[in-house]
Amino acid sequence: MPKPTTFKLLVLRAGRSAWEADGRIVGSSDLPMTEDGRDEITREIDEMPDDGLSVILAAPDEASQQTARLLRNSSGVKVRTLGGLGEIDLGLWEGVLGTDLEERFPKNYKQWLADPSSVKAPEGESYSDAQDRVLSELARALDKIKSGAPSIGVVVRPVAAGILRCFLEHQPTSKLWELSRPGVTRGEISREALLGVLERSGAKA
Repeated sequence: MPKPTTFKLLVLRAGRSAWEADGRIVGSSDLPMTEDGRDEITREIDEMPDDGLSVILAAPDEASQQTARLLRNSSGVKVRTLGGLGEIDLGLWEGVLGTDLEERFPKNYKQWLADPSSVKAPEGESYSDAQDRVLSELARALDKIKSGAPSIGVVVRPVAAGILRCFLEHQPTSKLWELSRPGVTRGEISREALLGVLERSGAKA
């Protein structure tokens, strides 16, 4: 059978952690979901229609893994853990209250909220590097699917979710925080767009 020409994606943001509930910057710090986060995800999954998922691709952090297992229990499909889907590393900002950052670095924090691609956290990962990593990892995983018209679940943390949603909806990075909200986003990616991601990253399709 020929390779699929399009892929249906269901992007689910992982459940909230205690740091998120406290208003702290999380980034790549590996934290579990809170009970409230688990309840929220459970409600979202219970309200989903049957998307006919063929596989779930998940980031390696604990909250994403917990969320992916809940989705697996509902859909009955396997979970694949992909390190490249991990959250952006925010370096020295991780664990800091957003209000403290706003007070100490008002200009940088304002720029970061307006457009996260315009600021790099000290000792952290640039937005462009995180974007390339997440999109390339997803592209490589999808390119291995050889047949059918698959529907793929993707479970990631907030910034990674925003990156994927911006890409799927052709939105600028200034929309990332709006698109990193909790919940589910459905979209499609064509094989042509997929090959473009791989070419830009220097990967071989």
